[in-house]
Formats: sequence, structure tokens, C-alpha cells
Amino acid sequence: MYLGYRRAQNFESPGFLARDEPRLYAGPGPLERNRWSLSGDWTVGAEAIVLNEPNGRIACEFHARDVHLVMGPATREASVRFRVVVDGQPPDAACGSDVDARGSSLLVEQRM
Repeated sequence: MYLGYRRAQNFESPGFLARDEPRLYAGPGPLERNRWSLSGDWTVGAEAIVLNEPNGRIACEFHARDVHLVMGPATREASVRFRVVVDGQPPDAACGSDVDARGSSLLVEQRM
């Protein structure tokens, strides 16, 4: 799945995917498989999305062994705290190398 509007598919938040302008999104509730949604204040660009205010959320319904998301802070000096949940729970043993078992991490550079 790509989150920028140029290649985005299967977007489910109510309303529309605004291009290159801030918009407040609300999650639609439960998603069908291979669908995604945003909650919070986001700006959707052609190739990427930017969270404008704290506490935004990306939700995705998937069936896969691994899931990867390329993320990074807006500037080199910045850092971003984030949390990952799977089926509403911390990932525990399925956490991977960038997130602890509680699903928490601090991002200091662009990574996948």
C-alpha cells in the first residue's frame, strides 16, 4: 500500500483524500482487508503523508507475515515517538527490531 495520493488505493476514511492541504480525518471504524484509514490532522502529498498535530493514527487491515512502513521525522533535528498495535494489542514477541514488545519506539531518522 502507498499512502501518498499518487498511488493510494483502498482509502476508507469518511470524505475524500485531500491533496496537498491539511485536513482532519476520522477513522471509519472496522476496516475490510487491504483497506486503510487516517485519524487526526494530516497533509497528504503525492508520495507521502505528514502528520500536522500529535496523536494522529494510521489504521490498516491486513493479512501478512511482515508489514513495513517507511517513516521519518520532518527535519534531521527532530524525533518522533510512535506506537504500533496489532489487533488493538501490543505486538509482544512479534515486535521486530524497531519497536519494543509494548509497541513503542522513538524515530530519529527515516527508516523502514
